[in-house]
Amino acid sequence: MGNLSEMTCIGQEITEELGYQPEKFFLHRIVRKKYAPKSGEGSFIIAPLPHRVIDKGIPSVELLTQLLVNKYIDQLPLYRIRQRLARIGIKILDSSIDGWVKTCLNWLAILYEYVQEQTKLQDYLQLDETTLKVQDPKLKGKTHSLTTEKGFKVKTQPGRTVRTSMKTLQKFKPSRMNQSD
Repeated sequence: MGNLSEMTCIGQEITEELGYQPEKFFLHRIVRKKYAPKSGEGSFIIAPLPHRVIDKGIPSVELLTQLLVNKYIDQLPLYRIRQRLARIGIKILDSSIDGWVKTCLNWLAILYEYVQEQTKLQDYLQLDETTLKVQDPKLKGKTHSLTTEKGFKVKTQPGRTVRTSMKTLQKFKPSRMNQSD
């Protein structure tokens, strides 16, 4: 850079780079003190564990959240998630990860039911119909359409009501691709 003894600093140029650090795993350590009676007689006392998503399980809330994001937001199948974990030295049994996902979905089902009930209590709701292509496990390479239709009753001005039913339907319809009428 040369001799700077005869120079005065008038500012700086900043260059930023976006870096990447592979996933980090760490152990949460929950320390609970045990107390025993000074007399030596009687039972000891220990603080209860904080509530955990999976009792006696090793995954933290953060790990379970990332697992669900990888599977349902990033659309990664569980075997790929296991492969990613294995590449960085974390080996977890297939049955463990499968069980973790099922447990999380059971917890989320409770939340879903609550939100659904609260939604049904609202005065005005709209109709939604969504069609998705799903694979047919019986026929390799074939898909079906899964249609979800939701209809809700609507309350309007006093003395005037619109009557519709409260229902959620999911039905498979065979795909009509490659069919001639």
